[in-house]
Amino acid sequence: LGPFVELRRAHRFRDIAVVETLACLAGCVAGGATAVASGGAWALFAYQLGWAGMRLLASTVLAPLRPSLVFDPRALRHALRFSAKVWGSRIVLALSGQLDKLVVGALLGASVLGLYSRAALFMSLPLALVAGAASTVLVPSLARHHATPVRLRQEFLAATGLIASLTFPAFVGASAIAAPLVTTLLGHGKTWEWSGVATLLAVMAPAAALDSLIHPQRSLLVAQGRAGTALILSLAGAGLLLSAIGLGARAGIEGVAWGYVAATLLNFSLFTSVTLAGLKLPVTQYGGRVGRVVLASLAMLAAIVAARRGLLAIGAGDPMQLACLVPLGALVYAACLGRDRLLGLAGLLRSARDAGQPSGLDLADQPPGQTQA
Repeated sequence: LGPFVELRRAHRFRDIAVVETLACLAGCVAGGATAVASGGAWALFAYQLGWAGMRLLASTVLAPLRPSLVFDPRALRHALRFSAKVWGSRIVLALSGQLDKLVVGALLGASVLGLYSRAALFMSLPLALVAGAASTVLVPSLARHHATPVRLRQEFLAATGLIASLTFPAFVGASAIAAPLVTTLLGHGKTWEWSGVATLLAVMAPAAALDSLIHPQRSLLVAQGRAGTALILSLAGAGLLLSAIGLGARAGIEGVAWGYVAATLLNFSLFTSVTLAGLKLPVTQYGGRVGRVVLASLAMLAAIVAARRGLLAIGAGDPMQLACLVPLGALVYAACLGRDRLLGLAGLLRSARDAGQPSGLDLADQPPGQTQA
């Protein structure tokens, strides 16, 4: 959508939040009304129609578009090649997010597939809410500085630190409290339980923290005009994931979990080596940006594990464990992270919220150096 793209290009993120909120409300009203009127499956269509229609209307009001009949074949070809690579990368990511479930279901059956799908859902939500949202902001922000390497490195490191500060404690904490978390949220019955989800989550969640750091790297490649490289790396990552899960399935549900961990580690190493080489960024400088976050997350993990043993010793139930362990983990993480890092994190969040300067590109726009056709 042209007007919505213009909002992202201009860093008008407050207006984007308004547009997305109105679109979601419109979709819910349209879908809910259709469902109440016995529309059946058409309620899903009504939701999408209401969402897209309100998104277009609200973004057009906030960023009026005055189209003109201008045709530049050279610019169009260049933009199409760039966009094809970007959308190819998106399609690969979408397929890899579903094909792994197909492999698990085919090799281990429907019951294990259900457990794996629930564990994947627990991990995908933080990625979508934090890393995905940050990546939406990153492409135009990084593209603005693609011609100044020093500034580009600073922006990339700041974004990496921000995402790590949010996702690492979430995933490491989820791994530590996997059993009470799954039981409390999903429940259990006389003939069924979700303990397998806790097993998967405890193993896979820490690796998902590394997966979250691939998002800013992919955004950086797109902002640099290296969408083809992002596509190749996405294809390699999808192949690694499917192969590792297929091999791990021979050892059952735990083998699937460790296959995911191995594939994520390899994919992160591959993406990071290519990204840092392109930026000419030393590994030590990159590691220093996330080092304190990793140490704080490990300290939080140790505190949660020790406290949970004490709670189990006195017979505390799963809801009580969550009520005690979640705030404990947050306090330990904040204390270990340090006041200066917390203030810096708050400053980055305020900067992202208040940004309003003109910027570079959006995923749907032309590559760096191109003007509008």
